[in-house]
Amino acid sequence: MTELSGHGIHIDLPQGWDGRIYRREGGHPVLHAASFRLPEGDGDFGPRAVAATPGGGVFVAMPQYDPALAGTPLYADQGVPVPIAAEDLNAKAFPRPIPGLVAVQRFFTENGRPFCVYLVLGASGGDAADPLTRANRVLATIRVEPLGTA
Repeated sequence: MTELSGHGIHIDLPQGWDGRIYRREGGHPVLHAASFRLPEGDGDFGPRAVAATPGGGVFVAMPQYDPALAGTPLYADQGVPVPIAAEDLNAKAFPRPIPGLVAVQRFFTENGRPFCVYLVLGASGGDAADPLTRANRVLATIRVEPLGTA
């Protein structure tokens, strides 16, 4: 495992995974992690990475939102939402259908910081269990520092 950290966000990535934590000028931090090479210059929800997700692949985007939203109804859940269940994944989670991919979004607050986890999985022989197991292992390593320490 390799620890990736920045802007008060930490994640442990398995060998062969790619990741980045960045902050656009005037924006909030965003985490991207994938079981494949991430495209350069992607958007916060990774449209290029989503399009590049291979069969059995995993892509995670975790943008932070305005701290004033922490704990509000949409962000009421506390802590990184793991594990994600197979029945939570949906092929209709995209603005346009993308054959072979399923996804889920989960909103939450961690240490006073509101986030969304956007998880995309490439189908693996019709069974998302293997990529989902890998995704849940990686999601479970996410740590978020409180505001002011980031």
